Amino acid sequence: MAIPTLQTTDHRGVPVLWSDIRSTFTGTLAFAVGRRDEAPRTAGVTHLVEHLVMSRVGRVGVTHNASTEEDRVTFYAEGAEAAVADFLARVAAAIRDLDAIDDEVVAEQRRIIAAELGEGDEMTGTGPLLDRFGASTLGLLDLGMPAHRSLDRAQALEWAATWLHAGNAVLTFTGPVPDGLDVELPPARPLPERLAIQPLEHRRQGWLGGGAAPLALSFTLDASERGAVYVAGAAIQRALLDRLRTDRHLVYSVDAFVARTDATARWAVVVLDPRREDILTTADAAVEILRALAVEGPSAELMAAILEEDANITAHSGAQSAHLDDAAMNLLRHGVEPFAIDAVDMTAVPLDRVREVIAGAVETLLVSLGEIDDEITPEQLSERLGLPWAREPEGHYEAMTTVARAKAFMPDSVEILSPRWFSGMRGMQLVLDPERILMLAPELGIIELRWDSIALAGVCIDCGHWDLTGATGAGFVIEPGRWRGGAKAVDALRERVPAGAVYEVRDVHPGGTSAS
Repeated sequence: MAIPTLQTTDHRGVPVLWSDIRSTFTGTLAFAVGRRDEAPRTAGVTHLVEHLVMSRVGRVGVTHNASTEEDRVTFYAEGAEAAVADFLARVAAAIRDLDAIDDEVVAEQRRIIAAELGEGDEMTGTGPLLDRFGASTLGLLDLGMPAHRSLDRAQALEWAATWLHAGNAVLTFTGPVPDGLDVELPPARPLPERLAIQPLEHRRQGWLGGGAAPLALSFTLDASERGAVYVAGAAIQRALLDRLRTDRHLVYSVDAFVARTDATARWAVVVLDPRREDILTTADAAVEILRALAVEGPSAELMAAILEEDANITAHSGAQSAHLDDAAMNLLRHGVEPFAIDAVDMTAVPLDRVREVIAGAVETLLVSLGEIDDEITPEQLSERLGLPWAREPEGHYEAMTTVARAKAFMPDSVEILSPRWFSGMRGMQLVLDPERILMLAPELGIIELRWDSIALAGVCIDCGHWDLTGATGAGFVIEPGRWRGGAKAVDALRERVPAGAVYEVRDVHPGGTSAS
């Protein structure tokens, strides 16, 4: 099947990309703003704006929908060209008149989103992206949208005015631009500077324990050649699948997430699902596979498998449509001029450059391990994986010796609370000092949050629990009634948690003290 060419044009100042793809005619209006552009306290605001826009579009007679992803919000329809064009025009009109919504509509859409997200929608999540990036940029994808029910009309309208306009929009079509297209957006305005996607300083390479997934590998893919990055990612995923699933039956799936961070780099996370007893064995094998690729590069057999798979994917109309939309977003976010509908000509990529990209990935490798049964010390695990323990740096309680920690707890300015009898938290301690709050638990170790770095603090209006999340993504839930002197903890929380991080939690009760 011939790969369709990519055409570019303009519609009222909005770039238009189209390609004659053999599929049901589809049109999209996308904006270069997504979940990674939000803040912890306002996470979910893009999704709310998407819902508010769609609530004003009215009845539509063709297949249509909208979606919010990590780097974009998209409104799309498929069917007759005139009907698709009409839908996009109505979306634009809804955006222009969004300030006509009232508080009741915002509350209604919040309720719909809560139902869409499901049980536990107000609780913070965990995951390898949060491990790597903390409660910012890509880490927000794992954090979730715990404060979404507290988002209000003013926040939604400000967000829409900032991002949903002609200066941050792109149109795509899987065929020639429809006659009579009439998409009129708010005038273009300057865009805010986006946060750079950077890993936490102490998690640039190494391993972490207690992760949400059984096993996850995260790394950067960076090269001046677009093709080398693309082939390196495909080689890593295919090699892990062949060796860990097909050959050794250690995993069932190898799920990859890739985020473009600038014109030449991407962050990738690969999640594996070994059984608990196989986590360390699989981690050993995965790291070995990456290091071998970094030294030897992809074999001829591996490249043949990648090329065959790529040819089949590239010939698929769904993949072509996805490449079209990605090309549009890369133009908006990174200024990459679109030049082809296919991802890349993999046969033209020098394999030595691919090997160099994989070697760079190994230098940035972070391995997140789930709960394991093996009796092993952190020092033994570091030696086994050949990676440092990516724990909190010096100056944190976790890095102190037992003697130094006991001395640090002695001043009168430090409060140490013990759990009440029959609370189910035997052996745990809650420590409040002028700079931070700590949870000490026999099974979890030490989790500490600096007061000034708390990114989210959800307060349950029914039971009074506090759900705390720090800038690094670590956190825990405090139920004051389960602690002796719990009122002291409440006083400290009210006084020291940054006011901008606090939000109300309504319908969630965790049923105990937990940590993330």
